[in-house]
Amino acid sequence: MNRYILIILVIAAAGAKQSFADSTYISPSFYYTYGDYSNSMSSNSFAFFNTLQISERLYLINSYDNLNIKTPTQIGWEYSQQLFLGGLYYNAYPYFIKGNYSYILGKYNWISDGSYNYKDISHLFNVDFVYYQNLFYYGASYNYFISNGILNADSLKTRRIHQLTLRWEYIVSPSLFISIKPNYSRVDDGRDLISAELKIRYLVLNGVVINTGGFYGSRAYYFDSDLLTIFNQNYTQKYRLFGQIDFYPFNAISLSAGYQHTKFNDFSINYLVAGIKGYFWL
Repeated sequence: MNRYILIILVIAAAGAKQSFADSTYISPSFYYTYGDYSNSMSSNSFAFFNTLQISERLYLINSYDNLNIKTPTQIGWEYSQQLFLGGLYYNAYPYFIKGNYSYILGKYNWISDGSYNYKDISHLFNVDFVYYQNLFYYGASYNYFISNGILNADSLKTRRIHQLTLRWEYIVSPSLFISIKPNYSRVDDGRDLISAELKIRYLVLNGVVINTGGFYGSRAYYFDSDLLTIFNQNYTQKYRLFGQIDFYPFNAISLSAGYQHTKFNDFSINYLVAGIKGYFWL
């Protein structure tokens, strides 16, 4: 789900009903993701996200993701990764500003004898700016990503990535929202990667929303400043397709189920996603 746009819509709706001085907004969510790799690996991810209002215009963003990747027993290694993210979101309507920092700790374990165990540590810095006018959102996001460790089979020690993502989004109708985000990534090994992403959010029934889209082109270490997710891999990602259904059984709760297919140079991954999200005024 496009969490950033959802925050904007919730804030706008609430502003018409009650004073911010009388309540505090909080939005926790939990997601589970299973990944099936074409090269016989598999992954499991448990993630927590939260948005907390700390003043009339300022919001605290934080998330934690625990990822585990395993190979078949005969290959004999596993990789675990913990991602910690903290950020601030400032609503200066019609301007919206967000900044994030993420610390990522990865651990590679050779199951048979532990002779090739290692750690990698990554840091992500993100600034996101959005301007709203006449049902359009215009914006730009900049990310700087640096990773240190043994990052691939060739003992790559360090990787630095600069990433610029532009934003053009339109509220077509109360039930239809379209987002287009072109991206340029510069990797310090000389890769200049360009891609474009399309997202469509459509209210099909009262309480049922479909999210669909994908990207095409080339990108690596891509950070999504809306979903707060990162593809933390040195491989070049070629395209991604996704579909998700969000169901709102109650005003303060939504349930999500989705599927993603992403293609890298030498392999592909199919993801199944399930989640629950709350929207509360305290």
